[in-house]
Amino acid sequence: MTGEITFREVKELTNSTDGNLSVHISKLEEARYLSINKNFFPRTRYNLTEKGKKSFVDYVNILDNFIKQSL
Repeated sequence: MTGEITFREVKELTNSTDGNLSVHISKLEEARYLSINKNFFPRTRYNLTEKGKKSFVDYVNILDNFIKQSL
């Protein structure tokens, strides 16, 4: 599995509107957290970059530490 996901799949997972999701995806691409693959089909696919994966793991660890300190 490549880890790629389509716009429609992200939209369904996040329960977002087209406009809201487009803005978020643009920001994640600008930060180089996502790579975008457009092909011949009217389907755009997104994939987390290594930078995006590391940033997400760091974010989850920060949240985990915050929760542990709050208990």
